[in-house]
Amino acid sequence: MIMSDRNPALLVAVAHVCGKEYHSYCLRQLKENFLKEATKHGIQKEATKKIVKEMLYKVAYDPTAAKYNVALQ
Repeated sequence: MIMSDRNPALLVAVAHVCGKEYHSYCLRQLKENFLKEATKHGIQKEATKKIVKEMLYKVAYDPTAAKYNVALQ
């Protein structure tokens, strides 16, 4: 298992070493990076961050591609 925050250099290295195997990412790391990015775009209030985090979780936990795509929209 390789845990990553999706650093571009690490993504290239993992793909080079592991090939086209199935990859997934740590939701905790993705959430932290997502909220940092949201803050850069003006989302400052904790209540708003909570809503954004819930939206991310909805996308991350949707069990089918169809539900994932709806949540992503």
